[in-house]
Amino acid sequence: MEKTVNEPRKQPKVSRVTLTFPCLLVALVVAAGCVTRLGRNPLEGWKGLGSAFVIACPFGQKIADDYRDYIGNLPPREKSLVHDHDIRFYQDGRDQRAVEISIPMNGIWWKYVLFYDKNDRRVNVVRYATSRYMS
Repeated sequence: MEKTVNEPRKQPKVSRVTLTFPCLLVALVVAAGCVTRLGRNPLEGWKGLGSAFVIACPFGQKIADDYRDYIGNLPPREKSLVHDHDIRFYQDGRDQRAVEISIPMNGIWWKYVLFYDKNDRRVNVVRYATSRYMS
């Protein structure tokens, strides 16, 4: 009777890349599902004129009344988070004007940008997430 010696089976070599890639892929998918995508700044290239905390609305009473009315019609939670230092005024080279309202809510800075034509009429509103913060 022959004795057989059990030799240990050789384990296939697994590289670190083979193990790391699936873990990173899972982390990326989980993170992407939980993250609000940040928007592009529609005021890029516009000239900043200051905030309502420092200056009064430089565009006249019609725009001042309009943006205050807009804030007054926001949901109560958002309205309570708006402060003068979070309201900024912008102008481009074609007599267009904009009022930017920043609101910190649930770890994300949201911005509303109210655009006005040269006749002080609101022509567009853009809302986008601009950055994240930790409370």
